[in-house]
Amino acid sequence: MKEADLWRKIRNGTKSLGIHWSRVESWAGPGVPDLNGCYKGHEFWIELKVRRSKRIVFRPHQMVWHYSRLKAGGSTFIVIGDPRSGVVDLYPGSVVRRLIEDGAVDPIWSSLIRKCDWRALVEAILDHRSVMKDPRSVVDGGDRNDNKEVA
Repeated sequence: MKEADLWRKIRNGTKSLGIHWSRVESWAGPGVPDLNGCYKGHEFWIELKVRRSKRIVFRPHQMVWHYSRLKAGGSTFIVIGDPRSGVVDLYPGSVVRRLIEDGAVDPIWSSLIRKCDWRALVEAILDHRSVMKDPRSVVDGGDRNDNKEVA
């Protein structure tokens, strides 16, 4: 599985929802995530990763982009497909540093790739979007448990 395969699964699995997807090419700017989605007035960004080993690799610009967007009040997520286990996981962008360091982060949503309910992935994104980390916690790596409601 490649990131392009994961993108096609998400696109095809959410087609009936009417999400406006934009696949962002790497030349758009350093660190910009792979996907931008807008659904019912909610915009979000998704970085796609395919697990090929225990470690997930992010470029420094990707980590900085997530933290900068979160600090500005945006919604960022990471979707990791693991062809070895057949599982796809969704993480908030605020945990990117912890994913790099030890990978011991619980996803906010998980499913088997073959039986994936992609609508549930989108619902998890929208549900998680309503309570975001305090931007102060994002600057220091997102390790604080400060939460605040986002209007």
